[in-house]
Amino acid sequence: MLRIGEFSRITGLTIKALHYYQKEGLLVPEFTDSENGYRYYSPKQIDSGLTIALFRDLDLPVGLIRSILAESNVPIEQRIKSALKQYHATLLERIESDREKERRIVSLLTETLPASGSRSATAMEDIEEVLLPDMHVLSLRFNGAYSEVGLYFKRLYRTAGMAASGPPFCLYHEMHYSERADIEACLPVRSPLRRNGLSSHIISGIKTISTVHRGPYYTIGQTYAKLFEHANGRPPLREVYEKGPGIFFRGNPDNYCTRIHLPVD
Repeated sequence: MLRIGEFSRITGLTIKALHYYQKEGLLVPEFTDSENGYRYYSPKQIDSGLTIALFRDLDLPVGLIRSILAESNVPIEQRIKSALKQYHATLLERIESDREKERRIVSLLTETLPASGSRSATAMEDIEEVLLPDMHVLSLRFNGAYSEVGLYFKRLYRTAGMAASGPPFCLYHEMHYSERADIEACLPVRSPLRRNGLSSHIISGIKTISTVHRGPYYTIGQTYAKLFEHANGRPPLREVYEKGPGIFFRGNPDNYCTRIHLPVD
């Protein structure tokens, strides 16, 4: 049996961390002395301790580590690779998010900031009345972050294939901004479609006032300000992504083109 200090030295896990993993049920000592509370670990637990130390060094969430170490008919190596693949995808999204923040910082260093009262940092076109026609779409409605929209578009494109007939758009079913928004990701299709558990439906035509926002999404609020000065609208707001990040490459955010439709009575 190994005392907790010895086990800590072998695995590279602090005693505080070992207490935490015991509480979480990830690494429970083989034996705890009822008289003095001393914890002892079995040499057979060394591999689990080293695995946990490796995964925590990679910042894997505790829940993901638990799923790897849980008893299962799936071989441990397969569980590890599956979890790492899942975490790798999450990590890539986080890296891209950080890159976008870095691009925004660089851009803001050369722009007139919103606090100055100027709206020159974004390019807007004239406002016009547009009567949107009925449209066949595949859609996925969810409550979540705006940054998650791309994941839903990917699923819609995979489902629609060659049936896609126009740029993707989002319906925002609330007028206000929310960190967990009611969003419907939509993709126009040529005709009624039922595939991969999704069925197309018709979005009814509607009268809107509309303008085009050119530039990164983080400046789109300035375009909304211009629309709201022009008329009082109602949800759902519609953002049509005429040019934006692709499935594989994000492109230059300064070249993004987003048409905004504000429904009016």
